[in-house]
Amino acid sequence: LCRDKAYTTLLLDRAGLPTIPFQLYFTNDRRAAWRAPGREISDLMARVRTDGFPVFAKPNLGSRGEYAEQIDSPEALADWLGRVGAEHESILIQPVIAGAEYRVFILDGEAIFSYRKEADGPGPANLARGGEVREFTDQPPPALAAMALAAARAMDLRLAGIDLFDTTRPGEEPSFRIIEVNANPNFESLERVGREDLILRIWSATFDAALGPA
Repeated sequence: LCRDKAYTTLLLDRAGLPTIPFQLYFTNDRRAAWRAPGREISDLMARVRTDGFPVFAKPNLGSRGEYAEQIDSPEALADWLGRVGAEHESILIQPVIAGAEYRVFILDGEAIFSYRKEADGPGPANLARGGEVREFTDQPPPALAAMALAAARAMDLRLAGIDLFDTTRPGEEPSFRIIEVNANPNFESLERVGREDLILRIWSATFDAALGPA
């Protein structure tokens, strides 16, 4: 569940939640006859010639920030497509969004911790790609927690890691954009900050759900 990022975004949109707009393209023509026109690499290249750069590109079925990159030129896009096309059939192209990136961990209707992701250099902020944990808290800010909880409810998930951009402007009400919903989030952040108590809480709830009452 939630592995297909495009489908997840459509469900979040249907629930009225703020997401990042996207266009879905395919890196080969193996199943071109099964889909509507406008999804091929030639269509992508025509679009960027009109709309320009930068864009943000990532695999539709990727994980851990693999191949998630900001693309700034036609040459960089061609290089990226050459790398990603060998492993992924579908990709997402999105606008570049400015804002602090957060992860909120949801367990059984509660936001049990959050942290800000900070990139180590120009790359992505994913921890698997060298990102750092900042502002860790087991009492997530209420507005951030509310948005993450709404995303988990929209996907009918008891456990989830919700990634969001905080796009709030000074003096305005809190504003967020949901980046992704992770139905199988890892615990690397908890290991880094030494919160084994939360790791045990999550594993206990997971086993209880899987095994049922004793």
